[in-house]
Amino acid sequence: MRYAEWLVCGAAWGLSVANAHAANPQVLGRDGAVLERDAAGETQQGPAAEEAAPDGVVLSHRLGDGLQLRDPRGRFEFSLGNRIQARYTRAEPTGEPSASAFTVRRFKTFAKGTFYRSWLHFKVQVNWVGARSASGERLPELEDAFLDLELSPAVSVRAGQFKVPFNRQELTSSGAQQLVDRAVTNDRFAFDRDQGLMVHGEIWEGSSAQIEYSAAVLNAAGKNRAGQSSEPMAAVRVQWLPLGSVPYAESALGFSRAPRLALGAAFARRPAQRAGEGQPALARGTADAHFQWRGFSIASDLFLERPEGQRRRSTSGGMVQAGWFLLPGRLEIAGRYAAFHPPGGKNRREEARGGVNWFFSGHAWKLQVDAGAATGERTGAAALGDTEVRLQVQVIF
Repeated sequence: MRYAEWLVCGAAWGLSVANAHAANPQVLGRDGAVLERDAAGETQQGPAAEEAAPDGVVLSHRLGDGLQLRDPRGRFEFSLGNRIQARYTRAEPTGEPSASAFTVRRFKTFAKGTFYRSWLHFKVQVNWVGARSASGERLPELEDAFLDLELSPAVSVRAGQFKVPFNRQELTSSGAQQLVDRAVTNDRFAFDRDQGLMVHGEIWEGSSAQIEYSAAVLNAAGKNRAGQSSEPMAAVRVQWLPLGSVPYAESALGFSRAPRLALGAAFARRPAQRAGEGQPALARGTADAHFQWRGFSIASDLFLERPEGQRRRSTSGGMVQAGWFLLPGRLEIAGRYAAFHPPGGKNRREEARGGVNWFFSGHAWKLQVDAGAATGERTGAAALGDTEVRLQVQVIF
């Protein structure tokens, strides 16, 4: 089917459903809770249908959070939900026939909450689409499984499997992205998940010196794998929030009348892998900035990686991405440019995309369309590249 036909069909379907939806859009908070705009344009907790069970437990459901059970006395709180991303992709690789495909890009089930006391947190998340096995088959995969002990707002201790505290775009959920998927720089430099121990917290909250920090010791093996080295991996991230908290979401859904700014930096050292894998120890650093104001948002990341003892083998990269709401909380346009340059000549990788988003209920229910190209240089040959048009619908329920 031609690109124009898909765009028209997607827009018509989106607008027809939007007419039946409530007037106030919802947005996703940093803790994953759904927020909505009030009359002043600020965000607040979204409404939920609640029903008290005979034993006093409150049962509710909220789009974006799923099914919730809560004990009013604070003994426990439990959420069970799902997220599905259904995608159509039309690709035109360089020098090859065009191709198109329908895919379920992600289908995740999550359970999170507190137990016994309000300061004992947990989260478990499974991706049913999962990772591709050696045979090419995709198998279900455990993504998150951790306990979080909140000693105070300034100090929490997390143990289990979780995201490595490194770059902001990776730490932002794949369900809260501004374009259909993350940038090529994230694929190259992010560490994804690992197993280990992390101390994290927030200090000087409410002041211009507000700081979020995370420091982790990890296996350096990735998710669902045992350690592959004789020493652990270390990662540290610090984020300065001079104008108050900034949600881990790339679109300025809240249409805040006050500007929001987050400036972050992180450093990680991965030890050499076991003999036979050919991966030396490396140091990787990143710096990022994220700004939101009145429906406008802009984000940027810078990366530098250097294998230990190989100063001339550094890899650098960067990304800039911006978006603006034409209709507050509903219709957004966005664009991105990203590139990284591994050591050596003629091997630069670049990505340029533009997109349009329609939000029925914040990130919890949205329709996204983007188009662009990812290209790569080759010594003595024409550049490799894929030109793509992607259409995706997401629901968190």
